[in-house]
Amino acid sequence: MERRNFLGKFGMGAAELGTVAAIPEAAHPVGPADTSDRNSFRAADFGAVGNGTADDTAAIQRAIDAAYKLGGGTVYLEGSAGRDFKCAGQISLDEKRGVRIIGNAGPNVQGGQGAASAQLNYTGTASPFISMRSCFSVSLETISISYSNASFRGSLVETGHSVKAKADSGYLMFDRCRFMGSGRANAAEYLLNLSLAICSTVRNCEFQTANTGVVG
Repeated sequence: MERRNFLGKFGMGAAELGTVAAIPEAAHPVGPADTSDRNSFRAADFGAVGNGTADDTAAIQRAIDAAYKLGGGTVYLEGSAGRDFKCAGQISLDEKRGVRIIGNAGPNVQGGQGAASAQLNYTGTASPFISMRSCFSVSLETISISYSNASFRGSLVETGHSVKAKADSGYLMFDRCRFMGSGRANAAEYLLNLSLAICSTVRNCEFQTANTGVVG
């Protein structure tokens, strides 16, 4: 198995630092399973509000779990009141496969055409915010993922082995996402930790305000 390893270094409190990309060969397909195109879910249907103040962690997790239980699916981050999601707790994609999470259908997150990307703002301190251990064929697309707690020190998004399954995460895609600290939060160790990921694509993403942007 061939790994795609890349490292992005960032200073604490750094300004926007552009795009990091790692594109595997065609022989190593990357992306969600076909079932993600057949099954789709709106986070609002599982109780997500998206007004920036309600804690939407549990509702988003319920939507992810529902997609996985059907063999894979797409979760659209649309709340009943908006697309600004506060998450006080952690989100787990551990041991799941064929799950695609989409913030919007716009072409980029840098002010181009299309609607603004959905915001996932992590206010907790436990690491990681989004856990992707031992998962397979999972993607995060057009999402702004931030942390706002100045005491947060770990990984914002992290792959690797889960407790139950010792397999590496495989075929991951991060497309047009933004990873960043907000306010006075700037001490995250990693924004995207791809340790033990078999094959991954990071395409048209932004990394701001952390010790290290991408490691894997």
